[in-house]
Amino acid sequence: MKYPETGLPGYLQHDLDAYKEGIKNNSSLLDCLWGELYGSINAAQIDDGAISPEHADYLRKKYLFPSQYEMQREDLRIDDDLQVSDDGCSVMVYLETWFDAEKKFQEDLSDDETWLNLYATYNPFTDTLKMGYVVETATHYFSNDYQPTEGEERLVKDMITEKIRELYHQTPQEFCRDAGQDNSFQMEGHT
Repeated sequence: MKYPETGLPGYLQHDLDAYKEGIKNNSSLLDCLWGELYGSINAAQIDDGAISPEHADYLRKKYLFPSQYEMQREDLRIDDDLQVSDDGCSVMVYLETWFDAEKKFQEDLSDDETWLNLYATYNPFTDTLKMGYVVETATHYFSNDYQPTEGEERLVKDMITEKIRELYHQTPQEFCRDAGQDNSFQMEGHT
């Protein structure tokens, strides 16, 4: 569930905005801003009862402990370039990330020439999803698997299904079958 990040108690809103600005500007005071935000979240929840424990946990995970943060719909975009695996059973997608991928995946992305690309492979016939990411620098790249949470897995499957319906007006199974037939036809034409 997504909780609001505006309209919070004044002190919490101030510290949250300051922390976001500190991240954006790579502030040398980020550790202090982190501590202020941590204290404000606790005060808003425990001392003032201004936010629920769930809301506090959401803010903590998203900003203070992002490796525990569960990706939300607004954090991801499915690229329109959908691919089908050679066996015709899986849809492979690139996911644009709209969150702090450096902290979520605990990778150093501080260099302007370093990128993290997130991918997913969804087999709609077995309802399985595999995710991974590639970190690319100016001189090399490496890949890692990513084990999504149950919520993230359901979200990504749903988003892939929605993208296929939007672009092709098909289910993921129909999309894979049609792409498999197209590949067979193309292969037959080249022999």
